[in-house]
Amino acid sequence: MRVIDSPSIVPDSHGDVDIVSALNIALATIQDLVVYDDELKKWFVADESDPLFVTVPGLIDHVRKFAHANTQSKSQGARAKDRRAKYDRRKVARARGYQKRRSDPLYGEMSDTDLKALCGQRLVPAPFKPGKFLPALARSQAIAAIDAGVKLIETGRFTLTA
Repeated sequence: MRVIDSPSIVPDSHGDVDIVSALNIALATIQDLVVYDDELKKWFVADESDPLFVTVPGLIDHVRKFAHANTQSKSQGARAKDRRAKYDRRKVARARGYQKRRSDPLYGEMSDTDLKALCGQRLVPAPFKPGKFLPALARSQAIAAIDAGVKLIETGRFTLTA
């Protein structure tokens, strides 16, 4: 394996190994030119006056795109985690309604799947909006949501909340 000093130099040999090595070195160089600011929670170009940007045309644009993509990726990950937690609470709210009805003697003769479908069509208080209710679900959605909610309750994470 050859070491290449500059990411702009492509090896003379057109073998797959040399091309992959050149791309890996180019990517490592771009990654080294980007830094994360903890206070602003954002990625930036470390030094825009770096002579490498003059030597390699277009490199500054790629480094800026890389920094922007890293910032977007970090914020998307946080939103996805919040969204999953919100959906988990909704599933738990539906599962609690199911468990309450399962222990009620009026619903004792009903099968689990029929009761889950019934609970999915009933109004369930929204865990985030007082006075609002979760939308009714179709049969298969209700069964899946209540099954997932029961599993979440069994993990113990949602035992303290009402």
